[in-house]
Amino acid sequence: WVPYLRREKSIEVPEADLDAFLTELLGSAELPPLQMPKELQYEEATPKPRPSLRISKLSFHYGGERLKAELSFKYEGRLVPEKTMAQGFYDASTRRLVRRDCAAEKAACELLDEIGVKYPASTWGRELARDLAPTKLPRIVRSLVEKGWHVEADGKLFRRPGEFHLAVSSGVDWFELRGEVEYGESKAELP
Repeated sequence: WVPYLRREKSIEVPEADLDAFLTELLGSAELPPLQMPKELQYEEATPKPRPSLRISKLSFHYGGERLKAELSFKYEGRLVPEKTMAQGFYDASTRRLVRRDCAAEKAACELLDEIGVKYPASTWGRELARDLAPTKLPRIVRSLVEKGWHVEADGKLFRRPGEFHLAVSSGVDWFELRGEVEYGESKAELP
């Protein structure tokens, strides 16, 4: 469409296809500055993403057991994989362009490199993915969860414990202990 635009200087889109067109256009990897008619203007936002790491067993690896780590970023409920080329995404229902926060994403990548979740030196034709040693998993999970990351390993979500409540009641020859720990929106009760 770029050669067409250079030649014609404008693009006409049927009204019925407008939302689909804007979704595709605004999700482009290299989006130039746009001049939109007033009736097509949209709101732009660059919210802070929540880093998300999904850890699973590597199906094939030379040189010892390794775990695969896939990094994504959660923007307003939408998960964007680290390697996605789009600069953002357009939500037609709210007429809003959510731009990715490159600085926050870079900081998350640097943190993973620092704690040992890195890309291997050679992939030998395999899919490029970060990996880590299984022995480092507990330390890495604890570190990331403390920093507010969403961490999932083999389908299990790790959460940072929230408030802890204890209640003791007693009588002449008995006592009862009840406890509760919050994990995000979930609660674990004792006994």
